[in-house]
Amino acid sequence: MAATPAVTVTLAPHVLVAGGALALSDVARIEGVVGAAAQAGSSPVGFAPRLGQVLRLSPGMLAASLRRHGFTGDIVWRGADLVQVRTRSATVSGADIARAALAAARDALPAGSEVSLRRDVPDTDMPMCATRIAARDAVFHGGGAHAVVPVDLFCGHDVYRSVQVTVSGVIERAVMVAAGYTPPGARIDATQFRTERRNVAGLPSEAAAPGLLEQGRRTGRALKGGEILTVDKLAPSDAAAPGDRVRLLARAGEASVEAVAFIVHGGALGQRVTVRLGQDAEQVTGTLSAAATVTLH
Repeated sequence: MAATPAVTVTLAPHVLVAGGALALSDVARIEGVVGAAAQAGSSPVGFAPRLGQVLRLSPGMLAASLRRHGFTGDIVWRGADLVQVRTRSATVSGADIARAALAAARDALPAGSEVSLRRDVPDTDMPMCATRIAARDAVFHGGGAHAVVPVDLFCGHDVYRSVQVTVSGVIERAVMVAAGYTPPGARIDATQFRTERRNVAGLPSEAAAPGLLEQGRRTGRALKGGEILTVDKLAPSDAAAPGDRVRLLARAGEASVEAVAFIVHGGALGQRVTVRLGQDAEQVTGTLSAAATVTLH
């Protein structure tokens, strides 16, 4: 009589069953020659535990049961060293798992960011126990493009299963956009710029924050309508632009005279600028020697 071919039996650490008598195929994955695998898979290994209880089966216990029922082939064991069998009694809905993952994803992003599932989450069978759902922290990659959120399903105090939920996110931030053509030296205010929310994935890294609207800064070069204001397009914070009010300082020996003047042709700190004292006054040239201070030569 020919020997029964070998089969490979792979055990998972946790198995849920419907109840009643159990065969090896109910608690393990069996691979091998069709006839031998079918014979091994149909071999009885016991009965499903009562609701709330756990049946623990080791490879040795399963092998002994197979031998008692006439299986003579070799067995290659893989997977867990012990399989815990519970009777299925509850289902955790995929919708509940998804809600926990989406909540964790929103917590990881700035307020107002959008998140969505990249694929549906299936229902998960659980044993009869006090079930709790807890999502771990979401870590986004690619400017908020996606994250895998592990959602732990607890049976009592222990994690029974962890479901990996993939979500997509859109991180937005407020930026300043030129309302129309804006010349160099234009004051950055609400008449020249509007605030918009944009996806950070497509933003230049140096996009300026809307707080500049209240700082009295000016543009360092021209911007087209709809262009995003970036830091490199700003005039230096200590620069003077046409129309700026400055303190005009003239020194002669130890004597000095101060007056209020207005910038005609501006410049940065240390550069020569042109000012006038009034609308019809003569223009004079001096050096922007400090913030809002021009020293005559």
